[in-house]
Amino acid sequence: LRGLDNSTQEVRLNGISMNSFFRGSPQWSQWGGLNDFTNKGQEFHFGATPFIHVMGGILSQTNIQLRPSQFRDGGKVSQAFSNSSYRYRTQLSYVQTPKEEQIGFGFLVSRRWGEEGYIEGTFYNAWSGAALFEKHWNKKHQTWFTGIYTPNQRGKNAPLTQEVFSLKGRQYNPYWGIQNGKVRNSRVASIQTPMVILNHRWQKNETDYLQLNLSYLWGSQSTSRLGYNGHEIRNGVLSGGAANPDPVYYQYLPSYPLRNEDQQDFGRAYLLEQQLLQDGQLNWDALYRTNLSGSDYALYFLYEDIQKVNRASASIFGTKKISPLFWVRAALDFEQEGATFFAQPTALFGASFLWNYNPYAPSVEAAENNQLSPNEKIGLETPFQYHYGIQTRSLNFSSSIDYAHQGWTSFLGLSMGYRSYLREGYFKNGLYPEASYGNGELQPFLTWGGKVGVSYAITGRHRLELKGQFIQKPPAFKNIFINPREHLFTLPKSTFETNKHLSLSYHWEGIAFTFKTSGYWIHRNNLQEVSYYFADGLGGEEALFVQEITQGIQHQHFGFESVFEYEIVPEFRLAAVVAFGDFRYANNPKLFLGAATKDNSS
Repeated sequence: LRGLDNSTQEVRLNGISMNSFFRGSPQWSQWGGLNDFTNKGQEFHFGATPFIHVMGGILSQTNIQLRPSQFRDGGKVSQAFSNSSYRYRTQLSYVQTPKEEQIGFGFLVSRRWGEEGYIEGTFYNAWSGAALFEKHWNKKHQTWFTGIYTPNQRGKNAPLTQEVFSLKGRQYNPYWGIQNGKVRNSRVASIQTPMVILNHRWQKNETDYLQLNLSYLWGSQSTSRLGYNGHEIRNGVLSGGAANPDPVYYQYLPSYPLRNEDQQDFGRAYLLEQQLLQDGQLNWDALYRTNLSGSDYALYFLYEDIQKVNRASASIFGTKKISPLFWVRAALDFEQEGATFFAQPTALFGASFLWNYNPYAPSVEAAENNQLSPNEKIGLETPFQYHYGIQTRSLNFSSSIDYAHQGWTSFLGLSMGYRSYLREGYFKNGLYPEASYGNGELQPFLTWGGKVGVSYAITGRHRLELKGQFIQKPPAFKNIFINPREHLFTLPKSTFETNKHLSLSYHWEGIAFTFKTSGYWIHRNNLQEVSYYFADGLGGEEALFVQEITQGIQHQHFGFESVFEYEIVPEFRLAAVVAFGDFRYANNPKLFLGAATKDNSS
């Protein structure tokens, strides 16, 4: 919408913010599969809307209310079929709304599964469950409790270059291969994050209320991948490693022998093309044979990148009508999260152990991933490569005043926020022994924002609206630390992003038709991003792991949207929508590249 990513929308579940500190965007899979409840209890507020509970994101605010009194009594069984991520979805739910002196409750269980989705080798296995309880103590006090658990496991598919896409088609996926007659995917994503929420509302009268929200979320999410760089120290030299098992590694593609115009090997290119066309999948048996043919340590291995999280949240918000013309709203949010990141082997393919060495280190001394445990032999489900934690604290206050009188409605909202990040390293990395273990410096961000809107009803059928927003937003911590797996260094002069948004709308409400058109302008400034990749040849003959840092990014968005609806008869309605937008980078941002080299510089 309007060229904005989902980090610009705020999602709240029973008053609790669900936006991730790691990426800044909400992770919908944390409550996926609860469609009967989440769809019915969902409110969507687009753009610079009047203050609902909090300031909201520059794009939108979505509030999901899960409480039995929001739903109708009764049970439901549904069965859906799909040909995309999963094949089947079964869902059972039952709700009993709270009655006088009785507790209301709701239960939902669903499963989504499939041995293969639309893309080859992508299995899906997800369970979802929710338990809701609600008690009305009297006409003024209500308490409700929500418990959610939605474990999800799925096989991933690879992004394809145009060369591979042209040869193998859109359903091709190089991440899987046949092992013991069954499809096995090397990239499996898993998420298990239970969550409990407790809410209490004091409804003083029809307009005034105060609501307290408490929640706790814990669990983990992981993604697996193949490692092929098992090394050992032999005669004082780091040695080992194996061939890349990826069937679409660039050196296995037919374009590779043709890269030099003066020395093109068409015969080799033809053989590589036929090999990819006839097979092109992982060879799991070859990984076992390679490991069993050498020494006891693993050259090939399967491992997971894991994030474990514990997040406690508390918020309180309320509304008071101070006169027939004015309403005041306010909210206070506090969140504290501890996130731990590490890698661990899950399969050694016949080997006995794995050395905890960094094969890309410039020297033997620097190769220790953890100098606190030198020459460590790693077994299954043991942290290796990296191990660190990020502590996040967030405090936000927001308030607004609304006015309505004789065709005029307006609102003015202000917010202030504080967020801090602190990295703690649990490994003493050989590349950065003085800057990896222990606590780094606190990274604090103090922000503020505001929004204003004026609406005037020219007549009962014609209305004009002018709205504006200014929101400062702290960066997600993935865009603060240069490479937290190895060291505690942060981006130089890291700062918050600023967002400005203006919109003008005209709304015509006819008897059988409605028409609305809007024009908007959005400017985003001081965005920063951190990316990672391996670069062959960037360091001469070396393959370097590069951190790409982009700072000071500006985005500019403008456009208009119009919608027309006409009710031909009560059973039939004609609708038309048109939207035009121009979204572009508005400047040439700063670019930094960082990598560990032979002299251990960056």
